[in-house]
Amino acid sequence: ILSDGEKQPFIEEAERLRNAHKKQHPHYK
Repeated sequence: ILSDGEKQPFIEEAERLRNAHKKQHPHYK
């Protein structure tokens, strides 16, 4: 089980990918 400190990089990466996807597909819901 990952501690919060170990999970943080994965959470930030997922967030960045989501934001990048929104930029590439601004109409995407």
